[in-house]
Order: sequence, then structure tokens, then C-alpha cells
Amino acid sequence: STVLGIDTSYMKDGQLFSEYRLTGAQNGFDASAAVGIRNQWNVAEGLSINTSAERQALRPVEGARGDAVAMSLGALYSGNPIYKLGGKVEYRTSRSTDQWNLSAAYDRKLSDNWSAVARELLMYTHDRWDTGAGDQTQNRFQLGIAYRDVANGKFHGLARFEHRIDNSTAVADPKESSTTIFSLHGNYHAIRSTTFSG
Repeated sequence: STVLGIDTSYMKDGQLFSEYRLTGAQNGFDASAAVGIRNQWNVAEGLSINTSAERQALRPVEGARGDAVAMSLGALYSGNPIYKLGGKVEYRTSRSTDQWNLSAAYDRKLSDNWSAVARELLMYTHDRWDTGAGDQTQNRFQLGIAYRDVANGKFHGLARFEHRIDNSTAVADPKESSTTIFSLHGNYHAIRSTTFSG
């Protein structure tokens, strides 16, 4: 992904922006131009609320192919040194689809070396014109525990559990998919110039 643009602060923690976004190959189908506003509101010590609104021109390289409007509202609490809690809801609408994105995360420090995280990501897309693309639902639930060797920094490890749900009512390819993934990741820094990963 590539983003090129300009922004300006019009108030404390407030930005106006204009961006050109490119995802994947430069073929015009993955490009968009966006203009919008982002704000962060510090409500209390350690508690902030983030808002944004943008208008996006889809595929501007090939000419106008439709616009999308997106609005989001998020909150982050980081006032406790032991844990962080955050969430965000986003609504995006265009001529052909309505889309809702919801995310939530909880990070907790268990000790000097151990920490844990729980995350939930949900995306729902509605086909407004009944074009056959159907409605799409994606859900990602993740649990993870991480170890960081604070004393000498030689070993770092991560164990992660993820449950994925992908549903589609597309006429050509309807599907209901459920996947469970468990993974282990580790790095061992043996000497200054050598690290083993697995």
C-alpha cells in the first residue's frame, strides 16, 4: 500500500487531509483519492476519542467510477499502566455497497516479561443494488500471549489463537467458512550478529 498526500493542523489534535492511495499494482483499479478530517479529543487523563470523516473518489486514474463516504468513531483508554482498551466503529457507503467495520482490543501486561492481548474484528458489507455480489461477513477473533526477555533480550516468543469466519451470499460463489489457527513464533538472539527465528 502507498499513500501520498498533504495534511494541515487546523486545531490542536485536528487535521484536514488530502491523500492519494494505491493498493497493489498500479493498474487504476486499486487507486483512490480521499479528502477528509481527523480529530482526537482528550476527554480525561488517559482517555481519548477519535473521529474522522472522508470522501473518497474511487479509481480516479481512469476517471470517476463512483464516490464513497466514510465516518468513524473510536476510543482508547491507556490511563492504567497495566492494560489498554480500545475500540472503533466505521461506516462506509458508496453507490453499490454499505459497509460496517467494528474492532475492539484489550492488551494487558501480566508481568515484566509476559503480556496478553484479545482482539475482535468484524466487517459486514451489504450489496445495495442486488448485483449478485451478495452480502459479505468477515469475523476475526484473536487471543495472544507474548514473552519478552527484558533482562537480557535474548528470547522473544508469541503464541496466538485465531478464529476466522468468512460468509458470502454471492450468487456465483456463496460460502460459509470457519477456520481455527494456532501458531507459535519465536526469536532467539544468540549473539550480536545472529538471530534464530522459528
